[in-house]
Amino acid sequence: MIEAEFSEELAVLLQIADAMARRRVVANTDTPLYAERALMFGTMGIGLCRTEQMFDGSLRLPMMIEMVVVRLRKSARVLSINCSRSSAKTSSGSLR
Repeated sequence: MIEAEFSEELAVLLQIADAMARRRVVANTDTPLYAERALMFGTMGIGLCRTEQMFDGSLRLPMMIEMVVVRLRKSARVLSINCSRSSAKTSSGSLR
């Protein structure tokens, strides 16, 4: 793959195009490196960030699973606490 270079001439061309532009250009990206490169080449922002890359690879998948499990456990604890409080109020007669 040939890496694109950001020359002085390209910078001038992009400045002229930005001054005349009627639409904003945003980039779709998969990685922080591509987002940084898109911003360097003059994009106004990131329109879409593809998250499936987060699940790719043998090192990332276990981390993503752990993150999901931790969130599920936290949600279950909050739900359990709320149900216990509701049950305690009902049994004490405060909710009639």
